[in-house]
Amino acid sequence: VIGITDTNCDPNIVDLPIPGNDDAIRAIGLFCKVIADAVIEGKMIRQKKDAEKAKADEVSDEVIEAAATEEVVVDEAPVEEAPAEAATEAEAAPAAEVTE
Repeated sequence: VIGITDTNCDPNIVDLPIPGNDDAIRAIGLFCKVIADAVIEGKMIRQKKDAEKAKADEVSDEVIEAAATEEVVVDEAPVEEAPAEAATEAEAAPAAEVTE
């Protein structure tokens, strides 16, 4: 519960008290305007985020569809093997000894 609390109100019965004059019509009008503007701004932000998410989902779907319909070409370049001499030299070299 959100409520405007004046000096003669008990703020313990309100979850989110807004200190202010709850007797003046102009004060109530100001509070209503500020809250309404905040709601409108929040809705605009949410619509923008929803539109961005929908666009991102659409792009993802297009990428997935394109990947599913296209053939994947793998470049089969020959792999050069290491010379046999290098492998035998590495195997024949003794491990370094650690002395403390």
